Amino acid sequence: MIRMTLSSFFKIKKTDFIIRLTDKRWLKNGGRWYKVPELATRHKGKLALKSTIKGHQYQLKVSHLKVTLPAFSDENFFS
Repeated sequence: MIRMTLSSFFKIKKTDFIIRLTDKRWLKNGGRWYKVPELATRHKGKLALKSTIKGHQYQLKVSHLKVTLPAFSDENFFS
């Protein structure tokens, strides 16, 4: 029930969102299923950012991908 509420909220608001992922999570990208670390290694570093977190400065490398989550396999967040 909560899943439908969240997906409907993001679709109505047409907003970007971030989902924290663990190493065990599987994602569908380009018709194939991958574990998060494999996709992260392939696409890491497309954008370079500087960030200060709790007083420490970090150089971050991030990327963004259009993927499908198993829990939301019937949802299209990218339309």
